[in-house]
Amino acid sequence: MKSNRVPVMIRGVRRAFTLIELLVVIAIIALLISLLLPSLANARRSAQTVICQSGMRQLTLGLQYYIDEQKEGRAIYPLLYNVDAAGNPIATNVRMQVNMVDILQPYLGDAGQAPFICPSAKGLTSVKDPSNIAYLLSGGRVFTRPFPPTTGGQVDKYTEYWFNDSLAGTYQGRPVGVSGQRITAIRHLDWTVFVTDALDEFPRHVGRARGSASNTPSGSGKNNFSFGDFSIRLIDIREYRYQEDPYGAPGSFYNWGHFYPNGG
Repeated sequence: MKSNRVPVMIRGVRRAFTLIELLVVIAIIALLISLLLPSLANARRSAQTVICQSGMRQLTLGLQYYIDEQKEGRAIYPLLYNVDAAGNPIATNVRMQVNMVDILQPYLGDAGQAPFICPSAKGLTSVKDPSNIAYLLSGGRVFTRPFPPTTGGQVDKYTEYWFNDSLAGTYQGRPVGVSGQRITAIRHLDWTVFVTDALDEFPRHVGRARGSASNTPSGSGKNNFSFGDFSIRLIDIREYRYQEDPYGAPGSFYNWGHFYPNGG
């Protein structure tokens, strides 16, 4: 006689995954990771860009406090050519970007070195990279201390941001330049770059930097720019290296706002 009873599973006995099922699960996990990683990387890069913009804003405010503290009508942008942080002449021909660390720290509260650091500045895009220190010095640009650099020496002060070092002067009878220039003589502060990411030839935001410090650099991507009107903009390298500003100052960005060979 045929039994109608349902077979009972023996307690504790489980059916194991087959190899094919394991491979399917692993493939699904790998697919999910491949889909999520670009989004996470983009989110991290966006966060780093915002942090860099925050530091840049602090530095621009520090510059404004420094300028406001000077005598009315004689307020100038700090001089960065051939001087130490106290403004004393030095026997060399360099632009001392690192001086800004000492110049601005009294106006940055307890922030210390922090505003001069950008989390996106790594490797080729960082002034602390040993090859970049030598590359910068070959062009008369000093972003790190000690100066002159020592072989294998430890960097103790640095700025991952460039400050406008276009030397004050005149062109066809008109004032030009920013470094050491009276603020009232700068024609268009809304397009005068006060601070930007260093180095402009190796953009550190959005795109990946290419090239090397030993040859003519090239890059793709964007850098942050802080202007004299306190606005901060993320600008593509093709724009900030080659385009003129709205008033007619030619590229690169260090000409914007003050250098107008055709009148402006």
